Amino acid sequence: MGTEKELTISQALRKIKDLKGKIARHSQNATTCVTHKTDSPPAYSFGSEWEKATALVDEMLDVQTRVAIANAKTTFDYEGKTRTLVWATKKLVEIKGAIAWHTGLDVRAHEKTTDESFDWVHKVGGSPERVRVSVEYICHLPEAEKSARIQALETKFVELNDLVETMNHRTTI
Repeated sequence: MGTEKELTISQALRKIKDLKGKIARHSQNATTCVTHKTDSPPAYSFGSEWEKATALVDEMLDVQTRVAIANAKTTFDYEGKTRTLVWATKKLVEIKGAIAWHTGLDVRAHEKTTDESFDWVHKVGGSPERVRVSVEYICHLPEAEKSARIQALETKFVELNDLVETMNHRTTI
């Protein structure tokens, strides 16, 4: 680190993605030629492919470290508080998790509902009798409220993500 080309965080993230793809290709090439028949040499050299992958991993780690440092140092105002990009990226993960959790909740249309069904009751000395059974439910997050919460979380995610993307395009590493 020190003589690297100056990149924005957005450019660095794209570079990291590209490096991961190249690492995967060289690793796969090395994997396919680790063993071969003596009279049938492989298309790639195991040692060469492994060295290329290792060099690319080192380059990727340098870029990732530069991004991490920039994320820790870069601040912005969010809801009246000074926040770092590290905080923002972690908050985005938490918001995504909250959206998924709320989406998976099994809720009812209203706060109080009643389901009716029929069940068999055995009376002493008599034959089984079919009776109507009512079960009352309380839902602490009715469907409309669940939908509103998810919508609010999605809006919060989009707003914070827009801020992060703006900062990523402006901040150099």
